Amino acid sequence: MPRDGSGIFYNPLGTEGIPDTTIESAKYNGYINDVAQDLNAPRPIIAGGTGAQNAADALAALSGEMAKQLVTNYDSHLFVAGSFYSAPGATSAPTTGAYAGICYVGATPAEMILEARSLDDATNPGRKYVRQKRVGVWGSWSMQVGSVTESNDLFVNVSGDSMTGDLIMTRTAAPTTGYTFYGNAGKFIGTDGAQMTTNAPLDLPASPAPLANHAVRQDYMKAADDALRADYDAKLALKAPTSSLPQTASAAEFRSNSAPGKMLTPGAVWGAAGIVGLPVHGQMDFAAGFDFVIPGGNLYNPINAKQGQKGCVYIYGAITYWGTSWKFPNGVKPVHSGGSDCMSYWVYDPNSWIFCTYTPNHG
Repeated sequence: MPRDGSGIFYNPLGTEGIPDTTIESAKYNGYINDVAQDLNAPRPIIAGGTGAQNAADALAALSGEMAKQLVTNYDSHLFVAGSFYSAPGATSAPTTGAYAGICYVGATPAEMILEARSLDDATNPGRKYVRQKRVGVWGSWSMQVGSVTESNDLFVNVSGDSMTGDLIMTRTAAPTTGYTFYGNAGKFIGTDGAQMTTNAPLDLPASPAPLANHAVRQDYMKAADDALRADYDAKLALKAPTSSLPQTASAAEFRSNSAPGKMLTPGAVWGAAGIVGLPVHGQMDFAAGFDFVIPGGNLYNPINAKQGQKGCVYIYGAITYWGTSWKFPNGVKPVHSGGSDCMSYWVYDPNSWIFCTYTPNHG
């Protein structure tokens, strides 16, 4: 074997030449046979090759995309990422015409998307169709609305567009005789043979119809009122209901951080700032307050500590025992002054490390 399992080539043992020593033909022949075998075998990727014996396998090995895949059957074709085309009449094509498109491949060949554009649709050149494979199963083709330039087959919406056939406008009441009305579509004359003038301007006339002609038509006024009311109701519906406003947190929820999704109010902040009194040998519950008063005795490690919590402890008696979490400068535990002492704290690690600053004898 000229290469090992990882594709690295090594000279066989005993084939290196030694000065002034006869080269053994068996070792030499074995070496050149290894070289010939390696040169005629697919070169591995680690040695600058593709590890493949044909173009398709080489493309797959290098994670490349294939161009110009010829498709005759869209259901059975083994698509790879890249471009494709098909002649008219291909099985399961979007229509019977010719197509060119792009194949997108997901994490596995079981997930694909095809985008095919028409090559010979004279009416709608370039119309796009999309088809998706999910969990190895092809779905149906879907024509993409708006895929044709300027959507000319769907709307009359750009300069130069024209419309063929009759434009039919329906109404529930008979035309009214003797009035002229204006709008963005031109001028409508309310005669017995109600008609729409052709090639009318799209702007309002310089001299609109007399106001009296509009005032006597109460149905028009009612229609305007209804339209305004509907617009008001629609805008009112967009306002967020009060039931959707965020709930407010209580002082206890703020202290314990037990309701992170609620809104914080000034009342909750100040309510959480009350001073908590403790008995001798009391244990602080950091979910009950930030500031505490203790008469002395044993000061154990607190419970419900939260990283970043800060506060003060008012101490008016000697502390006979300090919990291991209370940390002081230089590791020296303070001695009570006999007066009113104050200790500021900051929780660094809720389980084992609370930084403290101790100031004695506040007069």
